[in-house]
Amino acid sequence: MSSPTAEDGRPARLPARVAVSARRRRLSAILHADLTGYVRLMEGAEDRTVSRLKSVRAEVWQPAVEAAGGRIVNIVADSVLAEFSSAVAAVAAAIDVQERMARFNDALDEEQRLMFRIGLHLGEVIVDESHTIFGDAVNVAARIQLMAEPGGIAVSRAMRDATHLQIDYAFVDGGKHHAKNIRRALQVYHVRSRESASGPLTRAASRIRRAGVTIRGPVLWGTIAAATVLLAGGGYLAFTANPMPSVSTVALNLSAEQLEEALAERRKADALAAEKRRLEEQARHRAETEAEAKRQADLELENARQARQKAERELAQLKADIEARRKAKDGEGDQAAVTAQRAAEEAAQRKAEAEAASLREAEEEAAKKAAADAAAKRQADQALALATDRRKQAEADALAAANKTAAAVPRLDEEAETVERRLRLEPADRQRLQVALTSLGFDTRGDDGVFGPRSREMIAHWQKARNQQATGFVTTAQQQALLKEAAAALSWYDEQRKADEELKGRTTAEAPVAAAGPPTGSADGLWRGTYECVRNGNFFPFTLKPEIHLKGGAGTWYTANPSWTNNQTMGISVSIDGTNVLVTRRSVASSASASTTPLSGRLEGNFIRASNNTCTMVLARVASSPVVAAAPPTAFVSTTYNATYSDAASPTLPSPDGSWRGTYRCNASLQTGSRPFVIDLKLHLTNGFAAWRSAGPGVNNGNSFDVAVSVVRDISRVVRTAVGQQSLGARGDTLTGQYDGATINVTGRERSSGRDCTLALTRS
Repeated sequence: MSSPTAEDGRPARLPARVAVSARRRRLSAILHADLTGYVRLMEGAEDRTVSRLKSVRAEVWQPAVEAAGGRIVNIVADSVLAEFSSAVAAVAAAIDVQERMARFNDALDEEQRLMFRIGLHLGEVIVDESHTIFGDAVNVAARIQLMAEPGGIAVSRAMRDATHLQIDYAFVDGGKHHAKNIRRALQVYHVRSRESASGPLTRAASRIRRAGVTIRGPVLWGTIAAATVLLAGGGYLAFTANPMPSVSTVALNLSAEQLEEALAERRKADALAAEKRRLEEQARHRAETEAEAKRQADLELENARQARQKAERELAQLKADIEARRKAKDGEGDQAAVTAQRAAEEAAQRKAEAEAASLREAEEEAAKKAAADAAAKRQADQALALATDRRKQAEADALAAANKTAAAVPRLDEEAETVERRLRLEPADRQRLQVALTSLGFDTRGDDGVFGPRSREMIAHWQKARNQQATGFVTTAQQQALLKEAAAALSWYDEQRKADEELKGRTTAEAPVAAAGPPTGSADGLWRGTYECVRNGNFFPFTLKPEIHLKGGAGTWYTANPSWTNNQTMGISVSIDGTNVLVTRRSVASSASASTTPLSGRLEGNFIRASNNTCTMVLARVASSPVVAAAPPTAFVSTTYNATYSDAASPTLPSPDGSWRGTYRCNASLQTGSRPFVIDLKLHLTNGFAAWRSAGPGVNNGNSFDVAVSVVRDISRVVRTAVGQQSLGARGDTLTGQYDGATINVTGRERSSGRDCTLALTRS
């Protein structure tokens, strides 16, 4: 890939002559961007890629940079160099570019998407008469760009310090890195959206709100809970249309305890909202009942009115008929018949009048009932309106409480992180805290002195168990309390470290003294340093500490056992040709086949530096060192025995690798009441290490889980892990002995059981 800057920080295309008087310095925010996979895109379709790059320049870069008040200094093929007078404007422009690119890439297939890495740095630049910028700040921005994720933004510490209080985005610590042609280590921060820093709860709610969907009550938070479960192992979001999943760590997302606190606050508010909804439902049901009763009363009233009106009409008709017949009969002679007829008619009239009166009373009763039902309906409607208002207020309070909790937790984390940073904990201090946590039942799975995701999680669990704020960061009081609580385990740990150091010093003193140093210009000799890999491209960040003896410009260091703590690393090989260095890390893939990850670098005097996009190795020559590397101290709480076996084996002893047969025998202990036992061992050592594992702990094997044997030069060690040893804060009992080439012999007393034990192995 091409770049608008050269490796020494100067622009790739300088004017032929630049007058000294025309040059001037100024403080600027530098943006350097590069297209990921440019060669692949051009190889697949040159015309299409060039056309899309032109569109991106016109539709994305030019408007985004100009809108932020910056200027594009140079665009060469797949690279962009821009300058801003404001650090905040530079970060805003970078965010705008990545958001515009995400929308631009939505219409493209995944393999055709244009993914830019963006690096930002704040520093002094030199500007010539053609307004070209160059200097160390430009070079640093270009190197930081290489550490950004595809579609992401990486910034220097200077840029982060100048903008983190003004930008509504999170700056996630990406660690320190050694970049090519940059002497000092670069502290890198990755720009993330606040959604990814504030946790799954707020992210899910904000996404639903942005989608314009209104979901009430338990459905909303049930949906968010489901989204939380799906996102819990996903890690954090980058500025990319296709973000890469990663294991979240506590520094990036809400921890499990913090999310639980936020959800507990939300559940409490939801319970109140649910009660308000229940009252609202009761009020609604009552209003509906009262409305139905009113409708029934109105119907009965109308029926009574119609019946009364019909009876009155019939009564009037009856009266008219009676009167007409009476007048017709008056002229006829039978007076008795007329009198009887009149009496019958009067009786019928009285009956009709009585029925009409009864109907009027029924109508009046129906009217009264209808009026009462109308009043009841009005009251029910008022109660329903009141319950609805209270329910809406309760839901608003619940949402405000959840948002407040979710927003407060990151602030608490930042404050706790600041407090811990002020403690200035050295690696040894962190190791002791890891040992203390493991001895108390909060297994950190190692004591490497690095507070990674597992250590942070265990600190949070310990804080929660002590009824303290579960931040994952320790305060001065918590550090002292933790060390005091685990004083017994720490005392044993200190004794074992002291014994290991004494053993290391003794074996180094006994080793043949090497010459005053390697020949001038030769890389042969003992080298020590670190091999560090960041999250990008790896399951999680990890650090190895290899000790490699180079002979003939080449050498290999092996791990004791590939595991998740070292990213399944088998070994690291170094090959030097002149000043060129090639480093290969061999790891075990899921298919059990070996995979390699190469790094390239240079030999610079007493230092070897090599790196790629994800990993960096730095080794320093050990002056006047013996030709064999000393054994590192036994890890106190490691999940595996951390012995290593160098290619440079002792010249007087054969390699211990191969098949061995023998016994691990322990006698009874009157002090602890432990019974004797004998374990028959058949082992095959590889790289100086092998382990026997029982079918199950029992009396016949001393309740053992496993017996691990390791050999480094003429020193042999055996570690037995048994039931009940976890409370000691160690992996198991460690005994030390001798290896003479034909036998492996170890004798000593186990601390946990008080037994005197012996390991005796011979080659088979």
